Amino acid sequence: MTKYARFIPQKSESVKRLADLVQNNYSFSVLEPDLLNQRKVAVEYYQPSSEPSRMTDEDYLRMRKMILELATECQSTNSFDSTVLATEKQAIQFDRGISVQGHLIFPLGLYEASRDEVWNYITLYVAPDVANWRYPNIEKSPSYDRHLGGYRNTFRQPWMRGFFCNWDNDLISELTEDIAVAIFERTNLASNPRVAIACLRATYRIREKDKNNKIYRDALKRVVRLMSVRSMDQLPDDQLQLQIDRLFDQSYSVFSKANTKSY
Repeated sequence: MTKYARFIPQKSESVKRLADLVQNNYSFSVLEPDLLNQRKVAVEYYQPSSEPSRMTDEDYLRMRKMILELATECQSTNSFDSTVLATEKQAIQFDRGISVQGHLIFPLGLYEASRDEVWNYITLYVAPDVANWRYPNIEKSPSYDRHLGGYRNTFRQPWMRGFFCNWDNDLISELTEDIAVAIFERTNLASNPRVAIACLRATYRIREKDKNNKIYRDALKRVVRLMSVRSMDQLPDDQLQLQIDRLFDQSYSVFSKANTKSY
């Protein structure tokens, strides 16, 4: 069940909060029910909806608990240690964990998840220590984009990728940063999840034959060009995948290693 976020800090409040965290090296009191009331910043927002569909204090506490459990699992320790930096392996494992379990950790609908303010609260008030472990604010910037609520936010980015992949572990397990950026940060593709997923499946298929990145990058350009003159929405899933696969095969015929000497 998706829920509406209750605490929506204004942008000025978020920037101030991040500056305070930077000044205090991201140290803060562990969230407890009696402390949570002190963290209701700027606006307590109520969507006109039934009571069970609104985030409660307990929901936010549960959210923090699950974030900590995932980070602790990545560290292979008994308790989360915020004083160390995430290794590359831990960072990859954490992001994939968010992408697979995101609908459980952050029970948000797409509308809520598209709001910067929602992720500002989660990142700066619920789990700033984990955010700084995953993406350390080395330069002590009060405007660090990984810790503010934009698309590159620590939690929002892998959540969105998981949403597009329908939380499918098989799709997410092979999703590298380069592929994710190429597909999900290309507006023309990301605006149509069915096309984006078809491109992801085609990318995986092609990379089994040749891992030359030029192949899928060129193929994605072909898809975007086709989308400008033809609607993909009316195609059944199998025909859509076939159409996308043909475009990827065209790029493969041009850029595959077997043919590089000709170009």
